[in-house]
Amino acid sequence: MKEKIFINGRGGCGKSTFISLIAKELSKNNKVLIIDMDEGNLGLNKMLNVDVADTSLMEYYGGRDKIMGEILKVGIKGMVLEKINLKDDAASDSIDILDNMKLSDLPSDYVTWNGNIGFIESGKINDPDEGCACPMGNLTRDFLNHIELQDNEVILVDTSAGIEHIGRGVIESADKLISIVDPSSDAILLANKIGSLSKEASKEYMVILNKIDENTKDLVLEQLDDDISVVGELEYNSHIAQSNLSQKEINLEEVEGEIKEICAKI
Repeated sequence: MKEKIFINGRGGCGKSTFISLIAKELSKNNKVLIIDMDEGNLGLNKMLNVDVADTSLMEYYGGRDKIMGEILKVGIKGMVLEKINLKDDAASDSIDILDNMKLSDLPSDYVTWNGNIGFIESGKINDPDEGCACPMGNLTRDFLNHIELQDNEVILVDTSAGIEHIGRGVIESADKLISIVDPSSDAILLANKIGSLSKEASKEYMVILNKIDENTKDLVLEQLDDDISVVGELEYNSHIAQSNLSQKEINLEEVEGEIKEICAKI
């Protein structure tokens, strides 16, 4: 396996829990790097039992002001080229400040490992009036564009809720997108929208049903677009919910059979 996979969905659908579970399963035969690009998510590392590095990706590469400066340079250059009719439609609107690298090159300054599972935080909102998450998104896009995976290496990206990361082109290097859909109209509408955007971006797309039961499964399936591939389902699990609430590591054994089947399909 050698893929970059984005996990999408509405807030509270179970993205982080799902990433924790498939990371544990995939790490049996692969090196798995998890990128937490949700600027408001503070508990993913606890689900994985992985420490957080002293430095986020954004801090390592100069901090918010430095990255915002690079973003402005790209924007100004684009406006100038457009003004004199020299802008190429294929030209990137994203920063390009990193060199090509491999997982083995990544410094311990911003990545931590527990066995075959690695963990990176793109950056967090830490102060009032700090500003938007644009620097984290742009830098994550640049990072993913320059990371060169080897055989048996997987990157799982835990995105913030919604679709802003898609609109900002962070999925440029993605091999596939997976939406987590819980029994809610918001989750279904968002999954259909992401499916449409994935098709436009020529990205493989699939859906996992989460916290589903016999009363809600058919209702969810009939509202998903016909061309969406549903590759697995997970019922609500009170033990996993309690682990999450207690800020403890998620136990794969609770749903190991279902997760194995899902991993075989992705």
